[in-house]
Amino acid sequence: THGRTALSRACQAGHVRAAKTLIDNGADASHRDNQGLTCAHLAQRFEQRQVLRLLNPTEITQHLQPAAHRLHPLWDHSEQDRRLSRELHRLLSDAGFTEQRAKCQQRLADWLQQVARVLTQDGRQMTGSYAEGWANSLVQVNGRTAADSDIDWTVLVAGQEFHLEGGCEQKSWRDSCKDATPLQVKEGHA
Repeated sequence: THGRTALSRACQAGHVRAAKTLIDNGADASHRDNQGLTCAHLAQRFEQRQVLRLLNPTEITQHLQPAAHRLHPLWDHSEQDRRLSRELHRLLSDAGFTEQRAKCQQRLADWLQQVARVLTQDGRQMTGSYAEGWANSLVQVNGRTAADSDIDWTVLVAGQEFHLEGGCEQKSWRDSCKDATPLQVKEGHA
């Protein structure tokens, strides 16, 4: 096992949800394997940027960046971004996404947003992948949407300030930060 834990293996493989679940249930991200590598080191070595953001974005930039340059001095994210973009394009194409279907979904999303605004009278905006026309969690090829699928909505409330819990550093708090309503983020939603 090389002294690796389930969390370190999830971080190495880029399994963000698994890593988050393990951390939320007490897994130690600072554990070092037989080579002295932490979860963050493994994620850095295998270019798992989403995992790195999960672990601790400030630690990444302060402590791991020099290590990354030692491992690969000409590290450039643009090549990985191009590779991931090509892979995403291939997967979307294989799944049947076309420009025409995406435009149709965007028109449906716009219509749904208009209906929701009339019904709720709160000025809500549809946000996220569904509104952008590239995502819908289908369970069957016939177009049935999964029961656990969601559509993201944003409602701006006049006169209220919201801050993501843990998003403000104490030393940089201003009066507005202290009075703002903290929102907990769960599975990408506040």
